[in-house]
Amino acid sequence: MASIYNEDLYLNGNKGSLIEFELMRKTRNDILALELIGYKNTIENYDFFIEEAAKLIKSLNLDSSLAISLAISYLIKNGYFTYNKEFTEDETTTELLNREGISIIAGEGCCRNFSDIQMSIMNRLDYKTKKFYCYHQTTFLASPKNEEANHVLNLIEYKGNLYGIDIYNYNLLYRFANKFSLVSISKLTNDKLRYKPYCEMIRENTSMKEIFDNLNLFESCKNRPFIYSQDYEKIQFEINKKLEKENDRFDAFHERTKKLKKEIYNDIKGK
Repeated sequence: MASIYNEDLYLNGNKGSLIEFELMRKTRNDILALELIGYKNTIENYDFFIEEAAKLIKSLNLDSSLAISLAISYLIKNGYFTYNKEFTEDETTTELLNREGISIIAGEGCCRNFSDIQMSIMNRLDYKTKKFYCYHQTTFLASPKNEEANHVLNLIEYKGNLYGIDIYNYNLLYRFANKFSLVSISKLTNDKLRYKPYCEMIRENTSMKEIFDNLNLFESCKNRPFIYSQDYEKIQFEINKKLEKENDRFDAFHERTKKLKKEIYNDIKGK
């Protein structure tokens, strides 16, 4: 089983690894199909909530994928996406694989739930984003390339470059150092995020060709101009100031969608 994490094997076409991928992908797809039947109304309610959230964010007239990501983070962490305004950042026990972001509505969530709801809303707003499955490395490892994925965040386009933004972890912003690695734009942290293609292949049905296309794209990003930490801090400050002025609008949204969120909450908690 450990061989599926070995990039030297599966990226070079190791048959054993690829067979494991197919088995895991089939198991996941079978669960997805059952959920679509068993939770049809819940999923429809959630999708309607995403439309409403996208309309709210569009009304703020934010001008970039970066600003929109920060707004989504603000709304989640201040409880506007839950029926009772309570939210806990933690590993969730209430989840649908079809809509991992639905856990946010139930008042709890970790990185995969944050990234999923962020991607859903941004897709509704026609902003390109994709999930970046990775190993979050905070200490030195001889071979991080063979570690299992332990984190996910989203990639966004901003002013001609591709960034990873981690709205689960303090809105940290990362840039590409090479085709496999994201590094923080801040000098205050040495965290590195190493891309885990196998996880994307299983969870997103990504083909090997698409994986190599990703690697080529990531490699091309490392030499592009990138935003500096002090400039990002200014952007965060300005966006946060703008959002705080909209709390009355957010309160109205919270009340307007409260019944819908309560229905979703009851369906998920009763799962």
